[in-house]
Order: sequence, then C-alpha cells, then structure tokens
Amino acid sequence: MQFKTLALILKQPSAMVAIALTVFASMSIGVAVFLYIQDREYVEINAAHNVLLSQANQVFNARVGDIENSTRLINSYFEYALEREAPHETEAPVDKEGAFYRANSESAANALATIGLTLPSISQIRWIDKTGDETLRINFREGVASIVPSNQLQNKSARYFVKDAFNSPPNVVSLSDIDLNVERGKIEVPYVPTVRSIINFKDHPSGEGLFVVNFQLTDMLKELRALSSTQHHLLISKDSGSWLLHTDKSMEWGVELETGSLAMDSAPVLWDALDNELSVSLVKGSNDDIYSARRITHGTKDKFSDESLIFFARTNRDFYEQAFYNSLALAIFLSVLSASVSIFFLLRDKFREMQLGLLAHRLEEEKLALSKALEEQTILQDELLESEKMASLGMLVSGMAHELNTPIGGALMMVSSIQRRVDELESLIPDKLTLENLHGLIKHNKEACELALSNLNRSADLIKRFKRVSVDRGSEDIVQFSLEKLITDLSLSIKPLLKGKKVEVLLDADSDIMLTSYSGVLSQVLQNLVVNSIEHAFQNQQNNTIVLAFHREGDNVIIMHKDNGVGISEDIRPNMFDPFVTSARASGNTGLGLHLIYQWVTGMLQGKIDVDSREGETTFTITMPIVLEVNDEKA
Repeated sequence: MQFKTLALILKQPSAMVAIALTVFASMSIGVAVFLYIQDREYVEINAAHNVLLSQANQVFNARVGDIENSTRLINSYFEYALEREAPHETEAPVDKEGAFYRANSESAANALATIGLTLPSISQIRWIDKTGDETLRINFREGVASIVPSNQLQNKSARYFVKDAFNSPPNVVSLSDIDLNVERGKIEVPYVPTVRSIINFKDHPSGEGLFVVNFQLTDMLKELRALSSTQHHLLISKDSGSWLLHTDKSMEWGVELETGSLAMDSAPVLWDALDNELSVSLVKGSNDDIYSARRITHGTKDKFSDESLIFFARTNRDFYEQAFYNSLALAIFLSVLSASVSIFFLLRDKFREMQLGLLAHRLEEEKLALSKALEEQTILQDELLESEKMASLGMLVSGMAHELNTPIGGALMMVSSIQRRVDELESLIPDKLTLENLHGLIKHNKEACELALSNLNRSADLIKRFKRVSVDRGSEDIVQFSLEKLITDLSLSIKPLLKGKKVEVLLDADSDIMLTSYSGVLSQVLQNLVVNSIEHAFQNQQNNTIVLAFHREGDNVIIMHKDNGVGISEDIRPNMFDPFVTSARASGNTGLGLHLIYQWVTGMLQGKIDVDSREGETTFTITMPIVLEVNDEKA
C-alpha cells in the first residue's frame, strides 16, 4: 500500500472513526486483560495465603494437642509416684537436697524428672500450692533434670497465669499466654518462648494447688518459620501486638522487650478489621505489603484468658508489584498488537474497498460501453436481418424476372409478328389483296394470338406466385395456408438459382397439410435452408439433390430438409446456430443464415430444429405446431 493511497484513506471520516473505535476497543481489551491477570494474581496470592495459614494452624493445633495430652500424662505419672510407697525403680540423676523431700516422697521427684527428660520441649515442672508458693520445681536444661532447692523456690501468686489458673475449672488443662520465660523478675536469656500447661486441682495427693508444666516453643516457632517461602511469609502476633514470629527477628517480642515493634503498626487497617472478623484477606499494610490474617484460639485458651494468637501471611510488595508490571506490560503489548493488527486489517479493507470502488467505477464505464456496443450490435443485427431479408427477396425478384423474361419475350415476339403481317396486309388493300392472303393472315394471327396468350398466362401465373410469396414475406399475421403450395411456390421462385447451381429440389409428401402459422416466416426458413445447402453443401459435384419432406405427427408437422452434400464440419457443428458462425466467410457469407433460422423456428413458429450431419447427407428436422394459437404468438 503506497503512502499516497494511505493518505487518501486517512482523509475519509469513516476511516478515522473506524480507527478511533479500533484503538478504543484495543485499549478496552488491554484493560480487560490487565484486570483479569491482576485478579488471577490476587486469587493466586489469596490461595497461597490460605495454604500457608492452614499449614501453620495445623502445626500449632498439633502442638497444642501434644502439650495438653503430655500434661495429663505427666500428672497421672506424678500422682502414681506419690501414691507409691517404694521408690521408683529407675531414678534419674537429680539434686536431692531440695525441700520437696521433707514434704513429699523422693520417688515422686525422680518420677517427674525421668518422664520430663523424655520430652525435650519441657523446660520446667512445678507444683504451686494454693498460696502461690512453689513447693516443687524441676528445671530441664540440656538433657539434665535438676530439682530446685527449697531456698530458691519462689512465690508466684503475682504472676498472671497463676491468678488465671486458680479461677479456671478444676481438673482441666489450661494454657497460658505464650511469652518469654521470666526468672526472679527478669527475662531469661537466651530468650525462651514458653507456654505453661496448668491443671487446677482441688483434690490431689499433694493437696490443693496447681500442677504446672512449662513447654518451650522454640522448635515449634522454628518449624513455623520454615513454612515461609521467598514470596510469602508467615508472621505470628499476640493480641497485644507483640510479634512472636517475624522475618526481622529484632521486631519480635516488642511488648515484652519494650522495643515498640508492634503488629498494629505494620498493618493498621488489617488490625482494625480483626476486631470484628476472625479472618481477613488481602489487605495492604503500611509498606504496601499484602497481608491476610487468621485469629487462632486453642480449645482451652478462653477458659482463663481472652488473648489469642493472630497468624499473618504476608506477600512482599516487590513480588506483587513485579506481577503488576508484568501484567501491565502484557496488557499494553496485547493492546498495541490488537490495535496494530486491527488497524492493518481495517486499512487493508479500506484499501480493498477503494479498489472495489475504482473497479466498480471502471465496470460501470465498461458496462455503459458494452451497453452502447450491444445496442449498436443489435442495430447492426437488425440491419443485417433486414439486409438478409432484402437479399432473399432480391433473389426472388431476380429469379422471377428471369422466369418472366421467356414468356413475355415470346408474347412480345408474337405481337410483333401480328403487327408485321397486319402491315403487310394493309399494303395489299388497294388492289393486291386476295382471299388467299386474307386467309393466310387470319391463320397466322390466330396462331400468334394463341402463343401470345399462352405466354401471357404463364407470366400472369408467375406474377401471381411471386405476389403470394412476397405478400407472405411481408406479412406478420398468422394465416392458414397450404404447406405443399408454399414449398412449390418457393421452388419456382428460386428455380434460376437452382438451375445455375445444378441443384434439383424434390418434394416428398403423401398429402398436403393446411397450417395456421406464419407462412412468410416458414417460407423464409425453408429458403434459407435451401440457400445454405447450395452455398455450403455442394462443391462442384453432380446429382445435387435437396429433398423437402413433411408429414403429420399428432398436432405437429415434421418438415425435413435433406441434401446429399459434403456434410457439416465437426469444428462448427456445436456452434452452428450461433450468430456469425460460417465456414465460407471468404466468400462473403455473414454467418446469420442458420442463426436466423433457429430464432424464427424456436421463436415465432414455436417449434424446434435438429440437425444430423455426416459425409454425403445432412438433414435439418423442424418440428412445429400445425395450428399456432394467436394467444401464444411470439414476436
């Protein structure tokens, strides 16, 4: 497509509107693709968050279940050891100077120490009496269980978990808040995330008090930390806002260590939403990171504390921003591609439309030219038709003139002879006229008159026949006529032509048939067939014969024209009835003879014409109705 053509297309208002709509549609496609990809990205992020939170929930709940079951089991073992009279058979290496031995059985301490060593997550086992005093405490560190001496035991009545536990239902396992272990008012270093599993007893072998088992959760938090991936991270916070688990360890335990790093500062909108919802999905934080959160409570937590844990799934801003830019780039690419392809096809269609317009204009011009040429051709054909008719009529006139020449010449000679004898008789009248001369004149004049009358009658008959033929040719009315007489008149009219070409026309019919049709048209058809045979079939041969035969067949008449000529060439036989088809154009033939015959037979005569040709014989067979109805007349 040339730039000039492109400029012409762009000048069209419809093209500019179409391009604008195409660009708008392409942009809409881009926006739709962008929104779809973004929505799919958010769906994938939400699914990843749900999987991460569900995995964390499973790990946490499994650990809580283990802690509760272990606490019940250890207490049962403790009660069993206290009720035994004999020491436990398997004693662990312990410090035996504790106050417990003054109040309780040594075997019970050994039993607790032994079973505590089987669970690496246990950091302390204690008995706290109803006043809040520790009466037994066993510390577990690095595979060694040590019973704390009585002078080192503490009063824990001020600790929140002790107060809450004394208010909890008896004989039920309750869990404290997860925090850092505190000894003598100070946070133990290194930090030990701890949860206390407590049973409040009103009736126990050790009396009324609390059975407390401290479980360190370092391994659990490590397992939970391992669930994070490079794109999605697991964070855990308490209701107080203190981080238990964070990708930046310096932000953990913000409340306990008083560092000021709190969860509500990282995602304030999400934090506010959690006041009324147990779970929130896909909320942006202060750093534009995307958070999903789920509030987790274990089965006994709400028995003594309203505080729960909040699990966060966080996707870094860099990850979803990269996805954002990727989807935006893809949407822009698709928009540009769609616009380019659409504009290309639009311009191509406009170019083709312009070409079709030009072609249509050219076709219109050619149509007008062809219409004019067809009109001229029609006029020419009409002129040729009239010329053909005039030529045929001229042939009749020429033949008639030739035929009239002999009888009229004979009559003229007889009249001249009579005039000469009358002149001779007149010269004898004065004195030389004799009876013999008079009788001789009378005899001569009588014979001459008879001959002259015969020639004149013959001339009159020829004129009558010519008049009948010429009137038929000039008439366009349907008339009743004798087919035999029509053929006879035609034969006599063209006799000079037949004689000159040495052609004999024979009539073969059992009986005459009266037709009601166009006699002039049928005469013209038969003359053209005869002339066609004379000019094309007979080539310097002897015994040239044309047989015109007819017979009745139902309501139709079958007219056959048969000649014994050379036959019709295979080259022109398929198109022989088309106009201007001839094998003798060099001789001046126009090629309209058979075409006119076909048009007249199939048109005005309402019949059909068939041809059968071979070497030595060609037969044209015309089938037409005997009575042509006026209502069925065809011009």
